[in-house]
Amino acid sequence: MKKLISFLFITLIIVGCSKEKKELNLSSAEAFTFTLDKGAELNASVMAKDFTNAESNGIYSIYLLYSVNLQKPTGEVIVDFKKGELNQPTPEILKDIRIDVQAELDSTYAKGTYKIIFNVIDKYSNKTAHAEKEFELD
Repeated sequence: MKKLISFLFITLIIVGCSKEKKELNLSSAEAFTFTLDKGAELNASVMAKDFTNAESNGIYSIYLLYSVNLQKPTGEVIVDFKKGELNQPTPEILKDIRIDVQAELDSTYAKGTYKIIFNVIDKYSNKTAHAEKEFELD
């Protein structure tokens, strides 16, 4: 009986002290357009959080790759419409960061409901996350 109680006590300590592993998370996706003389300007953003902060000599860094797909009103998807990376050193741990995307949509883009799809990879943990947001092109 003592062994069972000791085993349960040790198990509780290990489980209670283990770090909770968080998944990469995208939230607060936004997308809107401004009318230009010959088309529109698309502005979109998403908040990324729970990514890995690597530390070296008191300097922290993150390494996120992102690609943005654009779904047209017809259902056609433009893969990798925009791509980029966030790879920046900071003196402190970052809890979240905003990913911003801007693009000009010329007059060949038809009016209607579009969808922007954010795909983000945390290169330090290889975790991925996705977020979508619809917007109107008038």
